[in-house]
Amino acid sequence: MQEKSVITREIAVAGGAEFLCRSGARHIPLIIKRLPDGSYLSTFGMEKLPVRIIEAWITVTYQDGTVCREQWRLATSLTDHTRYPARELVDLYHERWQVETKI
Repeated sequence: MQEKSVITREIAVAGGAEFLCRSGARHIPLIIKRLPDGSYLSTFGMEKLPVRIIEAWITVTYQDGTVCREQWRLATSLTDHTRYPARELVDLYHERWQVETKI
């Protein structure tokens, strides 16, 4: 049985949507090709959905002043590293996470 998140990604891509999400810590992706920005190409799921993996440190300061710093692995369907630089995608995900943790 596939993970629910993999099925969701496959449906999103089939519908023409792109995605940027956190990859599970237990899933260690196979590196198919390293890219100049430090990210790499890989695949997800039984269908071998092509993805780009970006490994980054994310730091968030909660409203109570608590600081959380973790290394995350982000997966995206945006595989063109020149059009979608890893740093920009990490910043975008960081913004999203900041908003989510304030809710």
